[in-house]
Amino acid sequence: MSAPSFLSRIFNGQEFRRGGLARRIVLTLVPLTLIPLTLMAGAAYLRTRELLQNQVVTQMQNLVTTKMTDARNAMRVKQVQLDRIVQRPDFAVAMDVLLAETHGSPAFAESRNKIISIFEEINREEGTPFFNLYFITNEGGTILAASDRKWEGGVLPNASLYGDLLSVDNQSFGMFDFVPFYPGQFSVVSVKQYSASKGTGRATIAGLSDEQYALSILKSLVDLTPSSRAYFVSNFGGYIGLDPNTGKMQKFLSAAKQRETLD
Repeated sequence: MSAPSFLSRIFNGQEFRRGGLARRIVLTLVPLTLIPLTLMAGAAYLRTRELLQNQVVTQMQNLVTTKMTDARNAMRVKQVQLDRIVQRPDFAVAMDVLLAETHGSPAFAESRNKIISIFEEINREEGTPFFNLYFITNEGGTILAASDRKWEGGVLPNASLYGDLLSVDNQSFGMFDFVPFYPGQFSVVSVKQYSASKGTGRATIAGLSDEQYALSILKSLVDLTPSSRAYFVSNFGGYIGLDPNTGKMQKFLSAAKQRETLD
């Protein structure tokens, strides 16, 4: 089928010659058509990129939130284990004797051994221990029983620094340089308070997780966002973060504290 005669005249005849009306119309319409299409395509690209960026950010936030929730749940599990220990009737009987008897007496030693056996039973019932070490102190900070005998009979140093540890209940703390247990290291301390049934005294029961446990939490967060920095706010020793160069825990000052020190 041949093109209409008027189109043939426009594109093949005089009308489409240089400077002709048809040429001017075509050259005017083409840019007017392309410019809106280009703008629409650009707007669609920018909108798509924004949506993808928002989706990626949301996914990363959800992953970090999930990891943080996992860490909190792990802390709760530790608290549950301490509570299970305290709720055992045989533990309560042994604790009452431990608080009432003189350190080193036969009754004291028997109760101490019973308490340690209960700790070991619950702490290792799933294979991997919930706590790396544990101890029990009286109200004065004297260590009555511990996973390592060498600490027993000693007193927690710097009573003012550890005052909260001996008073709060069902909480976990981040502590740096917790002498004598983890000198120069970071540890996570879970605490449970115990009151003797006959009013013979009160004790603090603590389970400690070592620096490797804390490192595993920080690394799981940093692996999600390598450009970020994860750290613990230690209750008794400033900020403890992951050193990107050594992969170990490092104590540091916050920006505000650095300015305060410099001033």
